Amino acid sequence: MRLGLRALLRTTTFRVALGQAAVILVFVIGVLAYLYVATVGQVLQEVDRAVDAEFTAIEDAYGLGGERGVAQLVLSRSTEDGPGLYVFTSASGEPIAGDFGALPVNPGPQPQRIDFAFERSPEDSTANRGQARGKIGRLLGGQVVLVARDLGDGARVTNRITRAFWI
Repeated sequence: MRLGLRALLRTTTFRVALGQAAVILVFVIGVLAYLYVATVGQVLQEVDRAVDAEFTAIEDAYGLGGERGVAQLVLSRSTEDGPGLYVFTSASGEPIAGDFGALPVNPGPQPQRIDFAFERSPEDSTANRGQARGKIGRLLGGQVVLVARDLGDGARVTNRITRAFWI
């Protein structure tokens, strides 16, 4: 029986079949990797572009209206329905306006991207939980701004794809 297995492993037919299986495996992994990058990457790029535009608008509002201008902008944006999440705090971390009473992370010296879980409780409904991706940074006066997007269905899709890819 041992000789039969060794003889099989040495045959050209077996080696060709093994080579073809390896080529197919590489192809399948390549297709899955492409699908992962195309879907998850696209969702995150869209969120990053929207967050960058909002962050820039808030920085511009600070340049035009100072702390009061940013507070008004953040307050108006945080009361709108939609995926936007905002927090504006003083340099010491006291909340001024926004969707949350505290920042999910402490900001560094430079603006940075963050991914975090959130929970907010609108006055007229039950708690809303989810995953968000955003940008946090300090303004020139030291105040902190967090602009983020609720990933909503995008988070579920990316999590499902990630789990399927790694299983």
